[in-house]
Amino acid sequence: MLKYSVIENSEFFICSNTEDLYRFDKNLKRWKRVNLTPVWKKKHNCFRLQINIDRREFEYARVIYKIHNPNFDLYDKTQIIDHMNGNPLDNKIKNLNIVNFLENSQNRKKRIFWKPDLNRYIFNYTIDGKKKTRRFKNFYIAKLFGNYIIRKYYYHPRSK
Repeated sequence: MLKYSVIENSEFFICSNTEDLYRFDKNLKRWKRVNLTPVWKKKHNCFRLQINIDRREFEYARVIYKIHNPNFDLYDKTQIIDHMNGNPLDNKIKNLNIVNFLENSQNRKKRIFWKPDLNRYIFNYTIDGKKKTRRFKNFYIAKLFGNYIIRKYYYHPRSK
């Protein structure tokens, strides 16, 4: 299945099997695969993929989300694209989610800590401004509980 979109007078499509992005080259009159290079973002302290469209730089994740969701505004900086698995280089549409700044900053925090004096893993989270803590003997169980809390309170399903 192919997803087609026009962004800033440039034509794009995504091949869903390979997740490759193609752009129509008007000079050569053919489709060319978009080659991406990671760019170090000091502000985020990680790599981000960027794409140039008509001499403007856009985050690759925003372009992918725009192709799949035509109502998404590329220029609205209040809509942040969150990578659910935490890997900013994984831009599959299943991994992308729109969040606001608060939800994204909640996601950034390291929540699971090892406390040697308690011999337990500590999971910290905030719900409605109240800080809460849970203790676990097993890291795997702490992570499962953390995923449950994050999905229940922090992520909202995409509107289509």
